[in-house]
Amino acid sequence: MKGGCVIGLKVKGSRVVPLSEVYKILEGRKKRGPLGYEQQTCYDYCERFVELGVDETASLIKELKELGIDEEHACALADILPEHVSQVMVICGKETAEDKAKQVIGIIDKYRYKGKKEQTGKAKEKKKEEGKKESGKEETGAKAKKKETREEKGRQEAKKEKKKTKREK
Repeated sequence: MKGGCVIGLKVKGSRVVPLSEVYKILEGRKKRGPLGYEQQTCYDYCERFVELGVDETASLIKELKELGIDEEHACALADILPEHVSQVMVICGKETAEDKAKQVIGIIDKYRYKGKKEQTGKAKEKKKEEGKKESGKEETGAKAKKKETREEKGRQEAKKEKKKTKREK
């Protein structure tokens, strides 16, 4: 593919985008109609792992860039929200000084807890809904077979008990 052409389309530009922004874009797209397979997979991933809103992510990236982190690494840090200095050093490269990595963790912690406080209510509601959906689903695979065998054993034991009680009478 020369010149960045994809099925007759040309790429005008590219930029690094945090997951929270991807999630917002896909939510808007979902309102207009059903998502394609790849879009739905990406939407599900974002729904599961995005912890900060678009505004919080943008301000976190801004603070990280002010610290001297390039935009690509700042987006990765905002998406992953690492908890340890070693994780920051893996994301940004081993050239990153440990002092700088500690500063990054301090900034991220400020946003991590802010985002979790805002989302706790929403996250709890989603988990409850998922639990309700999963409990309504039929069991398949090994669990279903085990359940069937247990039920069959229970029926067989009930038949044996009936026969015993008939003989005793």
